[in-house]
Amino acid sequence: MLEAAGDIYGWVGATSDNTESKEAEERLKDADRRKDKFLAMLAHELRNPGPDRGGSGAPAGAECTRWASAPDESNRRPSGRTYEPTGR
Repeated sequence: MLEAAGDIYGWVGATSDNTESKEAEERLKDADRRKDKFLAMLAHELRNPGPDRGGSGAPAGAECTRWASAPDESNRRPSGRTYEPTGR
């Protein structure tokens, strides 16, 4: 604010705290980076599927049908895992 002679006799200012906004923006950017990394890995795996090394615990091929249809001790895998149905 100026006097008639042009001298400053006061001013008005305002501030705002945008910390929450910046933190939310950073969380969104981080989530976006993780999504991009996941999609890149997924695209790579779909283009270049690796061999089944048996580490997933899931059966392959015809064994899958037997394993899923008989939830008892007969389907115990070498890893010690058994099929247990859910959503009863």
